[in-house]
Amino acid sequence: MNNIMIDDDVTLMSLDAHDCRKAAALELCRCCAPVLLGVKPAALIRMDTEAAGLLKHIRSLCPICYYPLDVSPENQVFIFIPELVERAFMRPGALYFLRSIGYGGDTVNEYVRELIKRIQGSRRHRNLFPHEIGIFLGYPLEDVIGFWLNGGRNPLYEGEWKCYSNVSEVVWQQELHSRARQVMESAILAGETLDAILSWYWSSAVEERCPAKAAIQSL
Repeated sequence: MNNIMIDDDVTLMSLDAHDCRKAAALELCRCCAPVLLGVKPAALIRMDTEAAGLLKHIRSLCPICYYPLDVSPENQVFIFIPELVERAFMRPGALYFLRSIGYGGDTVNEYVRELIKRIQGSRRHRNLFPHEIGIFLGYPLEDVIGFWLNGGRNPLYEGEWKCYSNVSEVVWQQELHSRARQVMESAILAGETLDAILSWYWSSAVEERCPAKAAIQSL
């Protein structure tokens, strides 16, 4: 730090850019680390412009897709891993339930597009929010239906979402999500870039070792 010239505008701009990238990486980590590490199928998130640019950059490093939502609040994005969403649909009753309320199609993207259309419609016309989004996010069908029938009241357990079914399973799943955030955040604060973390995590061909790699893969 003593070698930095305070009147060196180029150096200060470089430091600012580095801080902005790190802040953007931490924001993505906190709102969607479980998706980025493949332990959650999807997330509905809100981010600033810097984080949105970083999300666009890293999509080639991990199997994520995303749709921006052009509704208030601004900069909302639905981020998902198609294979994991499809796996969530395979849970007993999930796909049948979605079809019973008007969803259809042969691909995950068709279902996601219908969900996005319903979210946008609910915001623009103040219709009921599509709580079936919980199925896409990996929540148990019993919890989605329980929330619907109870209006969000009287859950057996409340954390990342309200549980009306198997509390121990839901607690374990939510702890896994929390652990994913903690591990990724620790790696970023320790100096790792989000590019490096995701490249090493998703590529079995990469031999370089990352200090956080073992911790991430222990999830």
